[in-house]
Amino acid sequence: VGGDSIALWKAGKEVPTTRFSPHARAVTSLRWTANDRALASGSHDGLVVLSEASGAHFDTLRPTFSAANAEKALPAVLCVTWSPASRYLAVGAADAIVRIFDLQKRVQALELRGHHAAVCAVSWNPSEVHVASSSQSGEILVHRVQGSVA
Repeated sequence: VGGDSIALWKAGKEVPTTRFSPHARAVTSLRWTANDRALASGSHDGLVVLSEASGAHFDTLRPTFSAANAEKALPAVLCVTWSPASRYLAVGAADAIVRIFDLQKRVQALELRGHHAAVCAVSWNPSEVHVASSSQSGEILVHRVQGSVA
């Protein structure tokens, strides 16, 4: 299995039950929804792929850029996390930005700025009011997102 592949095992089994390659470059992060129905994977290719447990791909999320930056290379995705109700996905990237995707609309809903280095961890609070993020330079930021993404 290469760095761009994902393998899923059942407990006690010697070989993977499912193997798939949703990305063109190394996978950097994985996160299941709370109900285990969808797996979000981030990669150095700058994409977030949403897959079922079977490995079936059902959507790809891409960051949005202004017209002036439309040809810009996609920043590597370093971390992903679902909101507690699985409506939103917070994505931390190498360009020091946290992007919030609205999964019902399948669009990037918000950009959270303020870091000075790549974002390596993101976390929602249980009420989906705040997103905390940390960067490779040690910064920890807490962003209020309630009312900004609804």
